Amino acid sequence: MAGKKTPGGGGGGTGTITHGDQVTTSNVGYTAYYDAALGRTLQLSDLTPITGEHYISDFAAPGDTLYKMHFGGGTTMDIDNVHFVGCRFDGSVRGYYNGNLTTGWTLDYCTFNPPVPDSECLVFQGYTATRCIIQGCMDGAKANGGGTTFIECYVRTSAQSSLDHNDGIQNVGGAGPLNVIRCNIDGKPDNAALYGLGDGNSALFLADGETGLQTIHDNLLAGGGYCVCMYDTGTFDVQGNKFVRGSFSYGTPVSYTHLTLP
Repeated sequence: MAGKKTPGGGGGGTGTITHGDQVTTSNVGYTAYYDAALGRTLQLSDLTPITGEHYISDFAAPGDTLYKMHFGGGTTMDIDNVHFVGCRFDGSVRGYYNGNLTTGWTLDYCTFNPPVPDSECLVFQGYTATRCIIQGCMDGAKANGGGTTFIECYVRTSAQSSLDHNDGIQNVGGAGPLNVIRCNIDGKPDNAALYGLGDGNSALFLADGETGLQTIHDNLLAGGGYCVCMYDTGTFDVQGNKFVRGSFSYGTPVSYTHLTLP
């Protein structure tokens, strides 16, 4: 059954992931979620379609879990603390409403793929995405604030829009903590080469006055101008990552307050 679900209950993914180089579109996203009631992983026809722009409070209250839903338009997270499992989002997911930022939402085995390349995908802070596919938008995910975590996610940018930076995951001027753990993130191609936008995009862009701890562990990272851009006042813990040789134009610039490397 799709729709609201109490925490707990029947399903999950399969397989242990120990590094981002094991993350593919076959083991994350809603089609990788095993539904115990169905006895198989999900497919699009299992999801309840929701069309048009909408507020998440139309479907849930704080503390609810939404399960197997297909949001076809933009989603405004106008309330805190909603859990999504096995869902698909075809529009921007915006964590702000009426001038306030909303936080505490969690996303497990969800797929984000806005159809318009200059759409935002996930914004702005205080959410956790686990085993999600995040792709097709001008920044994969904005994490411009504290308490944002990505675990075992597959992230691709459109690199087709001159309206934004086309970073995989971006923290511009936000506070930590930010955690990026065992993800596969590709920011190719270099948007500076495409659009002449500054010095290029990054798989991870953590800069421009960001503060607090940025933990980057065991990821597979590729593209675009810079692969990982870290500078200004953040504290960086960077360990166990792999960089795809030849996938970026310049390398990784580092200007930092504190940096931990293996």
